[in-house]
Amino acid sequence: MKTDKKQTEKTSLFLHAIAEKNRFEILRFLKNDEKCVCEIWKHLKIPQNLASHHLKILKNLGLITAKKQGLWIICKLNKKNLKQNIKFLDNLFS
Repeated sequence: MKTDKKQTEKTSLFLHAIAEKNRFEILRFLKNDEKCVCEIWKHLKIPQNLASHHLKILKNLGLITAKKQGLWIICKLNKKNLKQNIKFLDNLFS
């Protein structure tokens, strides 16, 4: 029961995060490959600080991971976490 409640909260935050168009687009952009933060904000055509704000939210929720490579920060999807949220929703509404 506690696990369901915890997963419900986690999935609620997931849905809230992806409801924002820039965050949804970041996830879509990272679908097939990891990207540098500079590629992400250029793709979104938004200021770097706003892109960083959205990336921080996604990272804090465990939807993406980020690693430093020299001067660059490389982001990629955390597919395991994404799949857990999607599976929970699928089980909930099946």
